Amino acid sequence: MRFQVTSREDPGPSLVSFTMLSPKCPQGPAKRGSASKLVLLGAAAASFLASCASGPSAAERRLVEIVDMTRASHYPEAAAASVELMDDLSADSPLRDEVRKVQREISLASGMALVRARVLGDRNDEALEILKELDKAHPESNLVDDWRNRVEKKIADEYFDEARYALGSGSFDDARAAYAKSVEYDPSRTVVQNLLVELDRVEAWRKEVAEGYYYKGVGNLVDGRFKESVGDFGKVKKYRENPERAARRITEVNRQLAQFRVESADQLVADGRFAAAAKEYVEAARLDPESEVIARNLEGLRAEAKAQQMLFEARSMILRGELDRGRAKLEEAKAITALQAETFDKEIAAIADRRVESSYQRALGLEHDFQFAKAVTAYQAILEGRDYYKDVRARIDTLTDKIANADRLYAEYQSAGTDAERLGLLRQIEIFWPDYKDIPARIRSLAKSAAK
Repeated sequence: MRFQVTSREDPGPSLVSFTMLSPKCPQGPAKRGSASKLVLLGAAAASFLASCASGPSAAERRLVEIVDMTRASHYPEAAAASVELMDDLSADSPLRDEVRKVQREISLASGMALVRARVLGDRNDEALEILKELDKAHPESNLVDDWRNRVEKKIADEYFDEARYALGSGSFDDARAAYAKSVEYDPSRTVVQNLLVELDRVEAWRKEVAEGYYYKGVGNLVDGRFKESVGDFGKVKKYRENPERAARRITEVNRQLAQFRVESADQLVADGRFAAAAKEYVEAARLDPESEVIARNLEGLRAEAKAQQMLFEARSMILRGELDRGRAKLEEAKAITALQAETFDKEIAAIADRRVESSYQRALGLEHDFQFAKAVTAYQAILEGRDYYKDVRARIDTLTDKIANADRLYAEYQSAGTDAERLGLLRQIEIFWPDYKDIPARIRSLAKSAAK
């Protein structure tokens, strides 16, 4: 015989089994409906003791103590004491039947304590399993039947609530499964059975509507109306919880739409519009998230768009005359591009040309300011590292000739015999080099002398 009890300190965590030690105490099942209340059993024990002419014996007093322990829910102690008492009684002791009754009540009371603890903790499935074991051990107990019915109805209520929630969220498969479980635990619920029948009708209608949208989507797909077909396949999901075929169709259409985006992006790349192309690839990646090629190209185009933006920033720097900063920005951008390297090479080379052009304009300015010697030096610096640039060599030759001619005429001026000759020589220099050395002052002086 087995007694299920719980410890007084923790009324519900585990089952403790006690096995009777005396093989002389076989126990047979009592009839259903027999006295199972400890109150009645205690009264019977008291009556039995009162019938003893010589007063209660020690064994009889021990039985009363066991009953008191059971009433106080001290099940482990009561079970252990009953085993010891049974072992101490003789085989023909009339008290043995009373002990057996108490032992069955200990088993039933301890098991019911477990059931109550599980129910209070909303562990109803566990409570039901314990009740099934108790029913096997105590088929005579109406209390076990009552509690099992109560727990089954509670579980049925939980599944019913779960089904209603599933219906509210559109999860019809889950709702059907929950209603079925509710009826399983409480077959008397004809309302739930009717709901299951109605749910089958609704599901049949939903299936018909879903098929209509599906085949409409197939027709649009065949006609090349891809967006319309995606819309139709998407509507299938509203009427079918797991529309695998529709989902596959949507994937197919989205891949085709993604390819259109890729083709558009390729044209934008050809036009040098990398940022716009990257946006097209972003949409393509959304439509076909499993494509490794699209994902890889998207990352590449993002790099190209970034490099192009850096190109625009570098050009602004160069226009402001910040040539060194502009060149650094171009070099940085060139390191991340794969499609615009030639563009950046040209831009970098253009900076060098801009520097030369700046030097050329400066030399030209010196020339126009009649600083011929400095202009020649500036022009010669331009030709360092290159064979030619514009008309630099011709200008160097022209300026060199002017410098030599001016020096020659000035030497002749210094050796001329008359003021008229000297004035004439200085006038020749003045024609091409007005501020050569001190000729302006000398011309004014000689012109005054000639006027007198």
